[in-house]
Amino acid sequence: MEFMDGTWKKEINTWEELVGNNLLNQEAVIEGAVHSIRNMGDVAFIILRRREGLFQTVYENEMANVSIHELKEAMTIRVKGILHEEERAPHGRELRIRHIDILSTPAEPLPMAIDKWKLNTSLEAKLNYRPISLRNIQERSKFKIQEALTKAFRDYLYGQGFTEIHTPKIGARGAEGEFRLLRPLGGLAGPEPGRNSGSAGHGPPLGPSLPLHRIHPKQVQVQGPGKGRPHHYGKRHRPDSAEIRRHSHLSLRPRSG
Repeated sequence: MEFMDGTWKKEINTWEELVGNNLLNQEAVIEGAVHSIRNMGDVAFIILRRREGLFQTVYENEMANVSIHELKEAMTIRVKGILHEEERAPHGRELRIRHIDILSTPAEPLPMAIDKWKLNTSLEAKLNYRPISLRNIQERSKFKIQEALTKAFRDYLYGQGFTEIHTPKIGARGAEGEFRLLRPLGGLAGPEPGRNSGSAGHGPPLGPSLPLHRIHPKQVQVQGPGKGRPHHYGKRHRPDSAEIRRHSHLSLRPRSG
């Protein structure tokens, strides 16, 4: 009897198999989004974007079943071919295409060139098209660096016996200014004179604000002597009087009791 475990097994090779040595000079299958196409005439390099990174495939006119002119960026395709070692390719591997299946096609061209190493556009455009701009490798690398730093802090503090807590960040009044994206709301405590009152010429007082850190009373209990060593991390919004629509940074606060 066969049981279902909630997963769907695809007949494609894993990333570890593609960058390993067991499939060299053998047939392999890979799926991904077309990141860029470099057409050199008889040969074209199709760079596929996957969660793990970029993978290079080689298109040869007389070998593939689909014309190179039918392919375009942001398509998702399944590629079958022979895996070869190539030190100039990303991760030292490339797939020489024998068969292509087109899985999906974009409705319209992308609003920015995500295949460039650096997005030559404004921060406002990057944030407005965030789901698209994050397809750029350099933009995504910022989050990988943040992930590595946070993981290093976390692993060290876990090893030192700290307990991770999650503190609320939204309060009725703030200590360091207001968050300019929030709008006035009724029923909240009034602003402090000279701080949130709009005296700096930035309009009426705002409603809820985002303080630097506000720890729940139940969480404070673990901070007493001999009661624990908590740590918490997250976004801290510090929108002081400035014409900046988005302003935040990541913080980590270890505390020992």
